[in-house]
Amino acid sequence: MRILHFSSGSGSTSIPFMWFKKQMETGVDVGFYGLADSGKGRVARCLHGLKFIKREEFDVLHVHHALPAALAVLSRWLFLSRKPFVISLHRSFHHLGPGAKVCHVLAFMVSKKIIANSLATKDTLPRIFKGKAEVVYNGTAVGFWSSPNVLDKKKSLNILFVGRFVKEKNIFSLVAALKSVSAIVAIKADFLGAGPLFNNVAKFIDEMNVSDCISVHGEVGRAEVAEFMSSADCLIVPSLTEGYCNVAVEAMSLGLPVIYTPAPALIEVVNGNGWCCSGFGSEDIAAQILSFHQEDGDRIKTRSEKAWSMVKREMSIDASIDRFSQIYQEVTSND
Repeated sequence: MRILHFSSGSGSTSIPFMWFKKQMETGVDVGFYGLADSGKGRVARCLHGLKFIKREEFDVLHVHHALPAALAVLSRWLFLSRKPFVISLHRSFHHLGPGAKVCHVLAFMVSKKIIANSLATKDTLPRIFKGKAEVVYNGTAVGFWSSPNVLDKKKSLNILFVGRFVKEKNIFSLVAALKSVSAIVAIKADFLGAGPLFNNVAKFIDEMNVSDCISVHGEVGRAEVAEFMSSADCLIVPSLTEGYCNVAVEAMSLGLPVIYTPAPALIEVVNGNGWCCSGFGSEDIAAQILSFHQEDGDRIKTRSEKAWSMVKREMSIDASIDRFSQIYQEVTSND
């Protein structure tokens, strides 16, 4: 069986690494094509993508993102192809732009399966399409269990935030929360990431007079993120909304405790194995940080170990690959 992954980005994303790891084990041959790889303008990229679909031999086309979804639909009409295709939905359908929604709906109509990255993402689908939707979590590499750092109440609490600097991440509320916490507990916070609100956040940190305890590092590589996680006492995810939240799962896979807001996807993914804020406001986040700081060390260790076990069982690369393989077998056998 040959699967062709078709995305709007580059073929050098995390998807190839997931698949190449188990390609020989599963007997599935996998190809990847990203529209960005052609290095051309949008129209030229689309034409190149259509030619690629026509030229390649595959049993299942797996599309990601709006433009590849539209091209997959168009290829069925242009080339009279009846090869099955599936589409992944990586974020809430409600948060797609108007054009992206049209592209996705057209693909939903003719695709064999819709693969959502969480139940929360699946729940945002139009009701008519939920019957063909399956949930497959993003695969995460899970290492050996590493006990979380022992909190020393006499030392600063090392806090980590990793994410895009966008409105949905609720970073301003986190900064305000950390200002409140810093008046009670010594803290050291590291912010990793980039995005349109990066300069605004940096300015807000200065205005709140917390630049002495919050360091903004910008976007860093995966190896550096892992280093920050190894030295942190907790990861904070203050998001207003999430589709899946890779960083929370990655933290749990390393035994790092997670403090999070009650966004549906976060509640689903962390599954009670972290420390959930009562709301999304700065007061809610500050209260949970202070509560975590007073938490018993054995309780932190037990909960973090449960989180690690859950990730290994349900959200590992192996678990995701196995579920994808089942879906591909289903759509080809029913074709």
